[in-house]
Amino acid sequence: MNALLPYRFRVIAKNNSRLEHIKKAAETAAWYSAEKHSELVPVMYTLKKYVRRGKNLPAGQVIVEREEVVIVRPSKTEHRTHKQ
Repeated sequence: MNALLPYRFRVIAKNNSRLEHIKKAAETAAWYSAEKHSELVPVMYTLKKYVRRGKNLPAGQVIVEREEVVIVRPSKTEHRTHKQ
C-alpha cells in the first residue's frame, strides 16, 4: 500500500526496533506536535527502506509504503543512552 503521508507524525524504525521503543518515540513525536494537547494521537511508522522521495512533490513530502500506525498519548519522555 502506498500513502502520501495522511498522518502528520512519522517515526522511522530500524529492522530490529521493538514495539515498545517505537511507541516511546511516537509519544515524543506527538508531544512536540500541534496535537500535544489531544488525548490520543495516531503516529505512523515504517522502515527507512520504504520511504522514498516522489517526483514533483513539495519539499518535505515523501511517499511511504508498508506503514503501520500506533495510537499514543503525547508524552515528554527522557530518552537515555546506555554507554558501555
